[in-house]
Amino acid sequence: MRWHREVRYDDFHVTTPVCMPNRASFMTGRMPSVHGLRHNGCTLPHRANTFVNVLAAGGYRRASIGKSDLQPFLDLLMARLSG
Repeated sequence: MRWHREVRYDDFHVTTPVCMPNRASFMTGRMPSVHGLRHNGCTLPHRANTFVNVLAAGGYRRASIGKSDLQPFLDLLMARLSG
């Protein structure tokens, strides 16, 4: 038997209508004026503390699956493979 549930949001707010700054706000818990991303095409600085860092500090293993665009993960991967 399948259960179908519907969710309807009558009042939904985001930090910004622009995609990447909104994702950065979700990841950091901070407003764009604090984390610094104000438009698409920017990367989140490596020094930015995200909830993923908090999970890692708590001993959780984590992975980036899907669209991120916030940090240059490919650059980090290439640096680790070459060094």
